[in-house]
Amino acid sequence: MKPVPLEVTMMKRIGELKADLQNCYTAISVKDAENARLKAEVERLTKAGDAMADRLMYQGYPATVPAWLAAKEGRKS
Repeated sequence: MKPVPLEVTMMKRIGELKADLQNCYTAISVKDAENARLKAEVERLTKAGDAMADRLMYQGYPATVPAWLAAKEGRKS
């Protein structure tokens, strides 16, 4: 069996590494898109929670508003 020249082996490895790098860029792009979607969802849900807290306050449930505000800040009421 004839040995494969080092240059051929290295060029093949460079090709593999470039493909891996492209896969990483694709994965980052997918994660960035998912992150943006989740941030928009959090914003939407926060607005809905604020509207709900305002409505509950108006309907005579004032204890729910401090609980909501605490939850929004990430702490327990």
